[in-house]
Amino acid sequence: MNIGELSEHLRSQNFLRIFVSGPQRSGTTVATKMLAQDLGFDEVQELPTLSAAQSLKEGTVGQCPQITSCLHEINTPNSAVVFMCRSLKDIITSGDRIGWNGGHELAELGKYKKLFPNHFVQGYHVSAMVQNVWLTYQMPLMQVPFFNLPYESLKDHPLYIPKPDRKNFKSKQTDYSP
Repeated sequence: MNIGELSEHLRSQNFLRIFVSGPQRSGTTVATKMLAQDLGFDEVQELPTLSAAQSLKEGTVGQCPQITSCLHEINTPNSAVVFMCRSLKDIITSGDRIGWNGGHELAELGKYKKLFPNHFVQGYHVSAMVQNVWLTYQMPLMQVPFFNLPYESLKDHPLYIPKPDRKNFKSKQTDYSP
């Protein structure tokens, strides 16, 4: 399913809140913008907690990679979760580009080690851990509908910016403005 097909499906099912999550640098920011535009919804970036997500107002798409570890606890009616799926290589490259790898992910790794000890593998990149926990633990426990959205499927959307044009982007930059 690409972003356009997902937008149509979300609209046809009358979802009132959409939570876009996944590993950091997986495309949650731009996917949130795309879905909000396509659905005519408001957008909220960086929902910091499960409580903030649960109280998201109707007609909003919320970007929330910070709460990926508790997606299976979302139970807000008429809501759906969109989990961004991006290649680990591209996630690491994106993190390197903005100087995140090598320290930024340590807190997240610690959280996953504590919350999911049976899924934690020492030496793995945090994004690999996030994806593994999503696939093997969280998906079966989901309380609201969810959709896995491949990053590559964003390419046909008008807001998509090709990789070569993103080489000087900052962490939250999703357009050509400085």
